[in-house]
Amino acid sequence: MKIPKTLKIGGINYQVIVENPHMHGCNGVGSNNDGTAIITISNTINHQVQESTLLHEMIEAINGTNDLQLSHQTISTLETSLYQVLMDNRLLR
Repeated sequence: MKIPKTLKIGGINYQVIVENPHMHGCNGVGSNNDGTAIITISNTINHQVQESTLLHEMIEAINGTNDLQLSHQTISTLETSLYQVLMDNRLLR
């Protein structure tokens, strides 16, 4: 999948930035800031990890917007499971 420049999640337009993870306060491979509506994805990871990370940050945004109170472990499990299903069934490529 091509990493989009913007995503609409819960009616909010998020900017998606792929760059050095420390430029926007990201301390890992990705971050989501509901207050600024910015999702940051590291440019130092391979493309498949970028795709999976984007999926993770989308779930984080849905979680925050809807006050679902999903744990980080649950979000990570959803991310890896959904990514595997989408890839193995050629829904992303």
